[in-house]
This record gives sequence, C-alpha cells and structure tokens, in this order.
Amino acid sequence: MKKTRQYGLYAGLIFSASLFLLSISKVDNPESTLNYAFLSCFPFLILFILLAMLNRRKEMGNHIDFSEAFKAGLGVSAIAGVIYALCNYLYLKLLNHSIINTMSALFRADLVKQNKPNSYITERVQEYLDKLPFTIATYRLVTLIFIGGILSIILALIVKRKHIEALTETE
Repeated sequence: MKKTRQYGLYAGLIFSASLFLLSISKVDNPESTLNYAFLSCFPFLILFILLAMLNRRKEMGNHIDFSEAFKAGLGVSAIAGVIYALCNYLYLKLLNHSIINTMSALFRADLVKQNKPNSYITERVQEYLDKLPFTIATYRLVTLIFIGGILSIILALIVKRKHIEALTETE
C-alpha cells in the first residue's frame, strides 16, 4: 500500500506541475489552461494506476482479484485528486488571479445583459469571486476520482488476467 500512496503522489504532482507549466505560457482563454493541464496528464494517471495494481499483484504472490486491483487503482486516483485539488486551489487563490478575474468579468457581463441592478451584480460577483477557486478545485477532485474509478475498473479487469504476468515476474 505504500507504493499506492507513492504512485498517487507522483500522479498528483504531475497534474499540478502541468497546471503551473501551462500557466506560464500565455493562453488567451483562461479556462483552456485549466482544461489542458487537466487533460494532458491522463496517460500518467493510467500508468500509475497500472503500476500500483501490478505492484499489489506482486505483493500478493502474483495473483490478484478484481477488488484488490480496483482498490489499488482507486487509491492512486484519490490521492492524485486530493493533491491536484489542493494545488489547484492554491494556484487560483494565491498565484494566478487573472483566471478568476477574467471569469468574474464574464459573469458580470452576463448579469449586466440580464438587466440586474448594480447592487445585485456587485454582491453576486463578490460571492462568485470568493467561491470560484474552491468550486473549481472541488470539481477537479471529483472528476479525477470519478475518471480514476472508471480507469481502475478497466485496468483491474486487465490486470487480473494471466497474460500480463510477464510484467510482474520475479527473479
């Protein structure tokens, strides 16, 4: 289980590093930075889920059932999701306010188009500004765990079969 946590940590740090590296490049649409950082790392998530499952299989004497493989994969995705959500929240709250400001300006423009009173617009935009980083981070956490769960089901069905035995042979 120590390797599962380690692989989850690696996956979460890769997701977070991708967010920071893509934010350095100037992207016109701030939502694109969040989406590219999120979607570009899924091959690494698949790799670390598979490695955790194969490691757990090796620990159990080269035989693993579906539930053990699924738990290992879901553990990796949960740890990666928590780390990525925390880094995403800190990034949006402390480092890069331009994404939040751009999104709040779009929200303000939508409210103006709806002919809302100025006091209502100011109040709603301030509430939006306060809650947006946490909302985005929570969305990333839930999405990463959900997609990690789906990947874990698929990979658990593959890993429990005997044809992957060459990857986990012991000397």
